[in-house]
Amino acid sequence: IRWWALEPVELKKLLEQMQYEFGFIFKFRADGTGSYVHILQTSELSAVQTFKKEDIANLKINNSSFSDLLTKMEINYEKRPAENRYLSSVTSTNSTARTSWSIQAKENIADVNLDMNIGTPNTTGQSDPNADFYSYYDNIFGDIKKIISCDIVNPAVSYNLETGDIIQFSNTAGEMPVDPFGDNWADYYCIINLVRGLGTVKIIAREDG
Repeated sequence: IRWWALEPVELKKLLEQMQYEFGFIFKFRADGTGSYVHILQTSELSAVQTFKKEDIANLKINNSSFSDLLTKMEINYEKRPAENRYLSSVTSTNSTARTSWSIQAKENIADVNLDMNIGTPNTTGQSDPNADFYSYYDNIFGDIKKIISCDIVNPAVSYNLETGDIIQFSNTAGEMPVDPFGDNWADYYCIINLVRGLGTVKIIAREDG
């Protein structure tokens, strides 16, 4: 990180910019402790709970929106202190996703200016999402992901869940009511929305990794 301010800036906007450029979210858990939520590489993923059909109700399986796809970035970085410009730039692309989804040459391109993160972005997404800025966001938005929503009706496996937790659904035959789009349940999911109610916990979880 390299950052400076020549004029007063709003602290909230500064912290939000830092969260975006370095790919994390800070939150307080229910017990009052602080927690940093960020994407892990596959070898680091571990589920805090694994659910079976007896634990859940109202299961819904969707895909992330096509409009959320981000398959190409024009990234400017290493901002020059003396001038309002950037010393380096790189074009980073997920060619596989662009071909698979028939994205045209001038479509689905984002211009990104990094004012703090001076690490060199890769031109393609790496297997470790924490390798660089582009790999991190390519892991999240570079392809269509499964979105799972359900009610967890078993309090023994839901009482301590929080947003940001990694979960799984049983991949054993017969322990889930249906397979997701003909795929299996081997993937990990991150809870992105959670609402506690009387006797149930409603969650929305996004495919992770």
